[in-house]
Amino acid sequence: MAKKIRQYSSKIKSYFKGKVIEQANSNINSCLEVKFVNGNYLLNSYHINYSYGSNYKIFLTELKKLNILNRNVKDVLLLGFGAGSTASILQEKFKINCNITGVEIDDKIIELAHKYFNVKRFVNTEIICADAFDFMLQNKKLFDLIIVDVYIDNIVPENIESEQFITNLKNSLNDNGIVVFNKLICNKETDLSSKILYDTFSKVVNECKYHKVHKHHTNLNLMIYYEHLNSNKDSLKQSYPF
Repeated sequence: MAKKIRQYSSKIKSYFKGKVIEQANSNINSCLEVKFVNGNYLLNSYHINYSYGSNYKIFLTELKKLNILNRNVKDVLLLGFGAGSTASILQEKFKINCNITGVEIDDKIIELAHKYFNVKRFVNTEIICADAFDFMLQNKKLFDLIIVDVYIDNIVPENIESEQFITNLKNSLNDNGIVVFNKLICNKETDLSSKILYDTFSKVVNECKYHKVHKHHTNLNLMIYYEHLNSNKDSLKQSYPF
């Protein structure tokens, strides 16, 4: 009984200021933090939320815009699995019966995901500790949905924005499969690289769509979409001029 009271008390306190549960580092991330906020665990790096905070809200909104419930999504690839917030959206929020392959480069993140976020609850889900670029070089499987959310702190690695990587994304889609690529814009350098990324996508796939999501007054996210159509139908037809 006393244990339950302490747990309830901790949850109530988390609604007001949050509580740092564990801090860690790895060869990949110099700072990782599990925080208990508003009754939920979050995974953060030094500068950004990796899982279940603003990251969850962004992908929940974007997947709704894609009308994901009315698409035939059976096989999903999550590049940058983190602690599984996007897997939670797909399998728990939207109740989609899908197979998930999650790729996460940082074994410490995978350890924290098992320790605090109960990622074993996801069904038909395989979590692979690997570099997303290297994984795509070797991948032979086709997917209905690929989400690219690959960061080292707040920076997307250069090879993840390369023509080679985007080509491999395109070649890993089933007919009518979709790529969603998340790119944080937080300064002049990332603003410039976001334009280069969009140009690279356009060069590889001929046509893609994008829009910008404002997180707060300093940062925003560029969301790039590509759909591998098997006909002249363009179900993502929408104008997002730069």
